[in-house]
Amino acid sequence: MKCREAEKLIHRLLDGQLPPQKVHLLEEHLANCPNCSRKKQEYEWLQQTLQSFTFPEPQPDYWEKIRRRIKTTPAPSPLFIWKKWALRAIPVALLLLIILISALLLLQTSSSLEMSQSEMLLLHNSNPFTESQAIFTETSPVDKNLRLIFSSLETNYELRRYPR
Repeated sequence: MKCREAEKLIHRLLDGQLPPQKVHLLEEHLANCPNCSRKKQEYEWLQQTLQSFTFPEPQPDYWEKIRRRIKTTPAPSPLFIWKKWALRAIPVALLLLIILISALLLLQTSSSLEMSQSEMLLLHNSNPFTESQAIFTETSPVDKNLRLIFSSLETNYELRRYPR
C-alpha cells in the first residue's frame, strides 16, 4: 500500500467508515511506515482537540435565512449560458476567419503564368529564326549591332512562378 492511499484510509478510520478488511491492511502499513503512523497520531490528536471544544450553536433563525436565500436565488437559464458562451466564441471565430483568409491570400499562386519568347513561338507555331535572318541580311556592321542590341532589349527575362 502506498502512503497516499494509507492517509485516505486513516481519515476514513478516524471517521469510523473503514471496513474491517481494510483496517487490517492499514495496520500492516502503519507498522512498517513511521511517517504514516506519525500522521495517524497527529490526526487523532487534532480530532480529540476539536472534540474538546464547544462551538456556539447558530441562532434559531439561521437555517431559515439560509433556506430563503437558496430559494430566492434563480437558477441560470440555458439561454443565458448559451449567450455567455456565444459571446466568447464570436471573437475567436472572427480571429480564425481573418487568419484563414490572410493565409489563403498570401499563399495563393498566380493564376496567369508568363511565357518566355521561345514558348510563345512554339505556341503560335512560328519560326524562331525570323529575327536572326533579319540580322544576317543587314550589310552594314553598325546596323547589325543595333539590331542585336534592340532584339536583346525586347526579350523579357522576368522570373516566372510555376504552380507546385
